[in-house]
Amino acid sequence: MPALIHVDLFVSDLEASVSFYREVFGAQVIDTSVDKGDIPRYYSRGASTECSMAILRFSMIGATLELMQLKNDPVPPSPLHGSVSFHVNDLDDFRRRIESKGIPIDSEVFSITSDGGLNSRLFFFHDPDGHRLEIVESSAANG
Repeated sequence: MPALIHVDLFVSDLEASVSFYREVFGAQVIDTSVDKGDIPRYYSRGASTECSMAILRFSMIGATLELMQLKNDPVPPSPLHGSVSFHVNDLDDFRRRIESKGIPIDSEVFSITSDGGLNSRLFFFHDPDGHRLEIVESSAANG
């Protein structure tokens, strides 16, 4: 089975976005680069030939988040229609931390139980470029 290795998000200000993910999630920058040539040209539909990137890790294992800023791209980054989800151990504490930073919360706390018996609580907010972020706390239905 294929494994998810990273998610790309295009941002308008790489430095501000890196600061946001560090401050809110404690993300660690594990690599940075500036790519010139075919890949930025592909992503920008021919409008840009340079892309600055920061690769962020949120835990010792698992997928990374690649924040990418195209140089001179006339089309601003557009938010995802879905969301990027993060698991936390204490949803209420995390929500208080977000609110204390003055970051607007976009939803109430939702509670769902899967058919397999997983209880989840979750809420949504957005990063500086409008990408929807989902915060999830889960536990087995029996305890």
